[in-house]
Amino acid sequence: MTLIKSISGIRGTIGGAVSDNLTPIDAVKFAAAYGMWVKEQRKKTNYRVVIGRDARISGEMIQNLVMNTLIGMGIDVINLGLSTTPTVEVAVPMEHADGGIILTASHNPKQWNALKLLDANGEFLNAAHSQRVLDLAEREDVDFAEVDDLGKITVNNAYFDLHIDEVLALDYVDVEAIKSCKFKVVVDGVNSTGGIVVPLLLERLGVEPIKLHCTPDGHFPHNPEPLKAHLTDLSVLSSKVIFTSDNPRSENPETIISQMEEGVEPQNFKKIIAITNRKQAIKTACQMAKPKDIILVAGKGHESYQEINGVRSEFNDYVVAQECLNQLQK
Repeated sequence: MTLIKSISGIRGTIGGAVSDNLTPIDAVKFAAAYGMWVKEQRKKTNYRVVIGRDARISGEMIQNLVMNTLIGMGIDVINLGLSTTPTVEVAVPMEHADGGIILTASHNPKQWNALKLLDANGEFLNAAHSQRVLDLAEREDVDFAEVDDLGKITVNNAYFDLHIDEVLALDYVDVEAIKSCKFKVVVDGVNSTGGIVVPLLLERLGVEPIKLHCTPDGHFPHNPEPLKAHLTDLSVLSSKVIFTSDNPRSENPETIISQMEEGVEPQNFKKIIAITNRKQAIKTACQMAKPKDIILVAGKGHESYQEINGVRSEFNDYVVAQECLNQLQK
């Protein structure tokens, strides 16, 4: 079992011994440290933090621990309930909050969960601020609020719609052009929160979503990491699948693609095209598409560059896809 403390947050497996795993005591300890850090940033009377979580089985437990720790410190909590990482990021500045916590272990298996910490801009803490939270957690000298100064929890279920509104308002999202194509798109939500918001977004774009594993109960039908056999369900429903990588760090993109290919059933392998460069992969998909074909760009979509053989290449999935579509419409 594992507990990982880093600049990306506090990530660990549920159960086991304190300090070796993400136990209830560890959740309280790091939530309290984050609360102290929030209070250090700005001296004021009232503080607010946005909390949202994915649909993991442990999510509600961890969320209650984190929220009640913060209100015990006199910090008000805006509870988004089931949410996504970018939705919480959007909500923090819209709520004029002092920070946010996303309770999600991303692509890790179901036994994992994490506290991902945001600043008042809705951005992940930088290295110095993250280290400060870790230092405060080690000190364990939290100053909790008196009974008359406890924080309060406010539930806000509107942020999926508000987030979608923000997406549709972007200059490079041509809603009417997308609606005119009458697309159908398969969504594998892995029974988590992507299975809620992605179909809602697609419907607002006039796209018919075909839902696959979109019940947000946290019982993953397969590992969320898009590797090996985890893509089998989607590949069965697709005529062509292009494997690529958004590796911005040290991973070898060819290794990642090879791992994905290993899990493809023999009868589906002829559908696979491997392209290391992610920008070229998207362009190739657009060039191969025939009228009324559907192109689904799957992945986290928030990486801003890719590094291949030491060469850094900037890209944005949305911008590249829109450029390709604009070129095809000429």
